[in-house]
This record gives sequence, structure tokens and C-alpha cells, in this order.
Amino acid sequence: MRLNRQAEIAIGILVACARSPMRKITTLQAAETSATTKDHAAQVVNLLVHEGFLRTERGRGGGIALAVPATEILLGDVLRRVQPDLVRHAGRDDLSGHNATMPAFAAIVGAAEATFLTFMDRYSIADLISGPLQHASAGKQVPHLPCFDCGLVKSVRETESGRWPFVIEQARGASLPVQR
Repeated sequence: MRLNRQAEIAIGILVACARSPMRKITTLQAAETSATTKDHAAQVVNLLVHEGFLRTERGRGGGIALAVPATEILLGDVLRRVQPDLVRHAGRDDLSGHNATMPAFAAIVGAAEATFLTFMDRYSIADLISGPLQHASAGKQVPHLPCFDCGLVKSVRETESGRWPFVIEQARGASLPVQR
């Protein structure tokens, strides 16, 4: 699973529009915010309009704006629509056609992909425009997101034992479902 450049640009454009809720922004402004060309931004804007995330207005005073509130645009929905090939197995009942020599591995990959999208559905574009907070241990500014407080998001290096069972035990302690 890897986000393509189009998905990154789409999220950047949606964030730029969410930061300017009282006015429309131009495609050029969206391109500059997303660090891409105006032509590439225009292609992504067209896709986002088609998918119902953005609305456009032509002419003097025109531009692009969110079609729905930023709190209703889930990151998982954006990724599903902008990069449909991001997950190959998620939501499929029949995994036999994919990696038939290792069906257990295909099932694990499918579960991981579904989990990724479920995790992304916890956050909206509105979460990406909130102000940064100082991260105590790293000394960096990072956005404060509720799930980042839980132990499941900690990297393996941050765990005491450096092993995944520690993270699984934290999940059990937090009464989150962990399937084996």
C-alpha cells in the first residue's frame, strides 16, 4: 500500500479549500499549496468535483470550494475514490484469484488493507487543518489527533521490548478488538 502523487495532491487541495471556507481559491493557489503544476492540479480538481468533494464556479470571482463541510470528508473516502487501486483485497470475499499459492498471506494482506482504510476513516479533512501542538518528546510541532494518544500508533522502536506482542497487549488492555 502506497499513496500515489494524485492522492497526496487531492488531500492537499481539499485542505487548502478547507483553510479558506469563506472564499473560493483558484486552481493555481491549490497547485502552489500542493506543490504541483497548475495542469496536474486541474486534473485532480476535476476528479474531486466529479466525486462530489469540490464545487467550482467559472468566471470573475470564481474558483473552487468544498462541496461538503470538511468534517464530513473522511480521508478513507478520498483515498477510495482518488486511488481505487490502493487496496487490492479489502472487502473481497474471494481471495483465491490473488496469490493462490499463499491464501493465508492474501487473507492477511486483505485484512491489513481493510484496517488501513478503517483507520483513515477515523479522520476528516477538518482534522488536518487544526493547529499544531508541540510534541513533548520530539520537540517538533505535530497536529494533535485523538488516536495518536493510544499505544497502537507508537512505532516498534518506541515500545519497551521492541516487539509487536507489546503493541498487541496494549490493544487488549485498551479493549480494542484484535483478531488472530
